[in-house]
Amino acid sequence: MPDTRTQATSAGLPLLLLALITVLTLPAPAASSAESSRDASQEQPARTPATRPFLMGFTPFHFSWVEDRITETYAMVYEHSDLIAYHFDEGVPWPEAYAGRPYHDHVEQELKFRQEQMKPGGKVYVATTPINFARDGLADYWEEKEQIDRPQGWEDKALDDPQVIDAYIRYCERLIDTFKPVYFVYGVEVNLLAANNPEAYKRFQTLAAAVYPALKKKYPDLPIALSFYLHPPKRWEETREQVAPLLPFTDLYAVSTYPYMAVGDDGFEVDEIPQDWLQQTRKIAPGKPFAIAENGYIAEDFSVLTKTMASSPDAQKRYVERMLREADELDAQFVIWFVVADYDELWGVLKWMVMFNPLMRAWKDTGLYDGDLNPRPALQVWDDWLAKPVRQ
Repeated sequence: MPDTRTQATSAGLPLLLLALITVLTLPAPAASSAESSRDASQEQPARTPATRPFLMGFTPFHFSWVEDRITETYAMVYEHSDLIAYHFDEGVPWPEAYAGRPYHDHVEQELKFRQEQMKPGGKVYVATTPINFARDGLADYWEEKEQIDRPQGWEDKALDDPQVIDAYIRYCERLIDTFKPVYFVYGVEVNLLAANNPEAYKRFQTLAAAVYPALKKKYPDLPIALSFYLHPPKRWEETREQVAPLLPFTDLYAVSTYPYMAVGDDGFEVDEIPQDWLQQTRKIAPGKPFAIAENGYIAEDFSVLTKTMASSPDAQKRYVERMLREADELDAQFVIWFVVADYDELWGVLKWMVMFNPLMRAWKDTGLYDGDLNPRPALQVWDDWLAKPVRQ
């Protein structure tokens, strides 16, 4: 198996750990009261639309180190989706992109591998970001490895540096030309930067004001967007204030949402998710087309540090039912589920690498297949929606 596939897997979960640490440590108000929560199946009759507005996809995050099983992951993704989601959060090949040179072999091989896995005629969603995975400054360097220190001459650059902006535009163009996506996101969970580093967030706004028009000029028919972390609804006014300066530079209001690990508390069990969890987006970004860029819910109990969130396959099913119904009501452009299958097999290796850090389990049990590759009840709900034609 090419080294790039092994390295990408070993790097991916530590990056997810950083993201979860960021999420769990941000300040937030207490969870919504019972009055603002609901069991969706009790409060609103199930709708059975004949069509759907959104494409449905998965990331190809694989559940095993074994090459054949990596191929199997892609096959499962394609069986249960009409969109594959490629996230590039490994850093940016800054000097190479700026100079227009080929990237390091490791980067080139990873791009080639992902391109080779594309289904002929299939649709691709691509997301990348100039923000580091801690969401507090400029992205690190992608070269022989992911997320390494930026090289000489790039160490102290900021998000609004003209060379950074030029390099990032060229990097985005390379990804678009390589994968020919139907949607392209050039900044991931960007509003987390506002809390972690307000000055860097202002600098990012300068970058967005340059990158967005440059890409739209070259690719006028391609929806080009930013993604935003969706905080609990009690924070919608704060979120709106943070998001407002960036709305002119995104074609969509695309969100990343994992309600079971909501900010500042234990998260929400499925029947306690606030009623306006997704509906709040209409107040935050009125008039903007909506999409779900990242999404997931556990099917097993999840413990992290001193906190435990109870769940079950049936709870996951109820979440998927509600989420897809509300995505339909919001006329979503696409819905991305983070993993197609639990990565128990991968975790069997990774847990030794991270000394059993429980945070590394955050997404392990969000698959629509369990760790033995048995389909969970939520998969049938997902497939029933997938079977509906996409309305024009």
